[in-house]
Amino acid sequence: MKKLFVEKTQSLPAIVEKIINDPEQDLVLVIPRQAKIGESANNFRLLKREAEAAGKSVAVESVDETILVLAEAEDIKGSHPLFRDNIQRSLADIVPAAAVKEESAAKRAKTAAKKTGEPTVTVVRKEPPAISSAAQPEPEPEPEPMRITRRAVEPIAVPEAYEDEEAEEETGVRPFWLRLKFILPFLVVIILALGIWIVTAFFARAEVVLTLNETPWSHEGTVLASKAVARINPAAFSLPAQVFTQSKNATQLYPASKRAQVTQKAKGKITIYNAYSSQPQSLVATTRFATSEGKIYRLVSAVTIPGAKVEGGKLTPASVEAEVAAGEPGPAYNTGPVPKLTIPGFQGTPKYDKFYGALLAGASGGAIGERAVASDADIAAAKQKTEELLKSTLANNFLSTRSSDFLFLEGASRLTIGKMTVNTTTDDNGNFGVFGEASLQAIGFKDTDLKTLLELLATKGDSGKEFRDLEMIYNLAVPDFARGEIKFVVRASGTLVSAIDERGLKDDLKGKSLELVKSEVAKVPGLHDADVSVWPFWLRSLPGDSNKIKVSIQ
Repeated sequence: MKKLFVEKTQSLPAIVEKIINDPEQDLVLVIPRQAKIGESANNFRLLKREAEAAGKSVAVESVDETILVLAEAEDIKGSHPLFRDNIQRSLADIVPAAAVKEESAAKRAKTAAKKTGEPTVTVVRKEPPAISSAAQPEPEPEPEPMRITRRAVEPIAVPEAYEDEEAEEETGVRPFWLRLKFILPFLVVIILALGIWIVTAFFARAEVVLTLNETPWSHEGTVLASKAVARINPAAFSLPAQVFTQSKNATQLYPASKRAQVTQKAKGKITIYNAYSSQPQSLVATTRFATSEGKIYRLVSAVTIPGAKVEGGKLTPASVEAEVAAGEPGPAYNTGPVPKLTIPGFQGTPKYDKFYGALLAGASGGAIGERAVASDADIAAAKQKTEELLKSTLANNFLSTRSSDFLFLEGASRLTIGKMTVNTTTDDNGNFGVFGEASLQAIGFKDTDLKTLLELLATKGDSGKEFRDLEMIYNLAVPDFARGEIKFVVRASGTLVSAIDERGLKDDLKGKSLELVKSEVAKVPGLHDADVSVWPFWLRSLPGDSNKIKVSIQ
């Protein structure tokens, strides 16, 4: 049989509903001491009637003798959870549960029974109230005292609910879980309120979605971007431009494919110093420079040494770099770094010690006999490879360093190859060198300037309008690098909507009630529709922090 536990304060209708709704047919009602249902025998009569009407079989289990007697008086089987017994009970032997005091004889008897080990039940009787002699009926024979006998048996397991009740009755102290039962609802309310406050204070957010009226717009025309234009001019369809220039030089070595008898002079780069005066000094081609061992190297071309710097009465030498060749052919003039070479032409003058040179990287290429030499095909291929290297290097450098604010149209750049010098003298490894220079020019303009120009054309100066979904296509770009300008055709299309200051709108709406927010949003110019949503759902106003408000434009 299934047990249904009845609460002390549970009403009869609630108990009946619990019985009817339970799928089991045989049920045992576990009723605590001094339960509300035990206040009247009529409660058990109605209980039995409703149970039978529902096709249920009901029994009662309780530690309260009064409840057991009332149940059995209505032919409802009753049992005590502590003992298995056969007890004869009648209503005449009990009093209503409300009249039983806490310090009852039953309690004292139970305490004594625990000491002796003998189960005992004592029933307290209460005399009926006196009746006046006039209305007093014929005396009825006094019923014999109820005799209750029990057969001592081993105690059976007692539900925790009964143990807690008896502990409370004996000690006068309510168990912790019973006390918690009354405190728990207040704790739940406090925790719930705290959670609501935390969510509202730290996680609240809002979104305002605005749908604006749209006006389609398109344009096709020629635009001039020039470095001579200082500002955007919608009347002239012009905007500012900028010319970007980069230069690059490189020396590459290539293998010579031919062999021939040669007589070559060693060559190298000499750095010439002026520590004499602040005046420049010119040196003619073939000017001699001598090492400490007496080897002579001559200037290949004329050169001018800049004047020295004089600061605070102190002179700082100036220098220039030039190419020299050995005075005689052969490998004897191939040398490592030479820290100082004098100019024999200045010997015997104050300039002799103040003008001097240095072969910082030495000299090489001097040879007599069979050696690798560059053919015409070798030289042509070397020049082409050097040119391609300069072009790719400049293009890559420009792409990686150009400003992201500027737009460069296809055809708005050019690469120019400058000096290309071939040194046909081969080194000891049979390689000859090619020195090349190149420069790149590109004309660019700011993408934002072009959008502003188109916006001014579309709005005719109305600052309350702006573009949404603007698309631009460019073609027919014609650059003029001498004047630093480019002309191109642009096809633009987009939609015009009202310009919305999203930051200002969020500052205006923060902390306001939803009703006020609706009124403020309705004032947005060009508004077609709007939707305001908040989280959590119980918010009645927008967050006070504008960063927690999102404004979206549809």
